[in-house]
Amino acid sequence: MLPAKDVDWCWLQERSDSPWYPHTLRVFRRVPGEGWATSIERVRKALAAKLGM
Repeated sequence: MLPAKDVDWCWLQERSDSPWYPHTLRVFRRVPGEGWATSIERVRKALAAKLGM
């Protein structure tokens, strides 16, 4: 999980994946003004969908 701004260059601003970790990592960024609880809920939903829950 990454903040909405001031992110290290290696996380590539416009991508939700990483060439450094192909097929193994998904990047979740906070939307400006979004609280961490909302960000965590997006991660939870994505994980549930991936696991078929």
